[in-house]
Amino acid sequence: MREASMSLCPILILVTASLCSAEPPDAAKFREELGTLKELGKTAKAPKEAYEVVETALKLVDSAIENDIYDVGELLALEARSVAPNSKDTSLIERANRKVSDVRRLKTQFDRTASALKRLQEKPDDPTANLAVGKFTCFDKGLWDRGLPLLAKGSDPKLAKIAELDLSQPTDTQKILEVADAWYEYDKGRAIKWYRQVIPQLDGLKKLKAEQRIDAYDTEVGRIAGSIVGKWSVTTATNPPHVMVAEFLAEGKVRYHETNGKLIKEATWSKANDKYVVRSDMVTWTFTMSGDTIQGELQDGTKRTGKRGLK
Repeated sequence: MREASMSLCPILILVTASLCSAEPPDAAKFREELGTLKELGKTAKAPKEAYEVVETALKLVDSAIENDIYDVGELLALEARSVAPNSKDTSLIERANRKVSDVRRLKTQFDRTASALKRLQEKPDDPTANLAVGKFTCFDKGLWDRGLPLLAKGSDPKLAKIAELDLSQPTDTQKILEVADAWYEYDKGRAIKWYRQVIPQLDGLKKLKAEQRIDAYDTEVGRIAGSIVGKWSVTTATNPPHVMVAEFLAEGKVRYHETNGKLIKEATWSKANDKYVVRSDMVTWTFTMSGDTIQGELQDGTKRTGKRGLK
């Protein structure tokens, strides 16, 4: 198994090298890489090896989606799903399962948009085609740099105006808030991107609204993704119990707040297999997550539990 592990990484580097190529990969290239991953998947029994294969496959799926190569993208996603259990990583298994659903959903949406895509190739300024393809590119694929110019040329005046404002990359506080509020009706993820940018410049009710929308979004995304990211109400079983808010950030940091919002301290979090570890100063907290609850203990054995969201 040591020999297999040593040879696996160089091969995966070769597989993923095409992702950095300036030339868009075609379906034949993806099929070739699928064949390589299938061979690697057969021998990837150790958790680390399986993890590497699945991560590589998921990156290739994203690249296939970006290039509208959905048939091979689905096969790559299915390969990731079949190998993922060997990683013993529940989060990775969930991601692989979701990726299969995602690529199938996008394939259906792509087929529905096919006529508009063809019309856009023939008439690049067609407002109806620009709207249809722009919606698919932004709202479904999340490729905003590509999709915003299409929405700006689309037949929906309201969406065109919002897209134009977004494309202008506003720096004025009121303009940023305007684009964030406008996107919230159509795509909350895009709105949150702008809310995060402007929130340091806000105060009063405007800041409160932005914070509430960010918190609600992070909580929902974390719940759907089976992710720890978001805010949790955490209780330490001291006498009396200590209740606080733990805000897990995607970049591996944790911010602890009192329930009144006052920042207590910051920490770091990491995950190995199904266990999370939070470290801050001399304190280490190890726990597991199940749905919307987390439970574990500090290094001295003190129990600490939590529930998703602010209770």
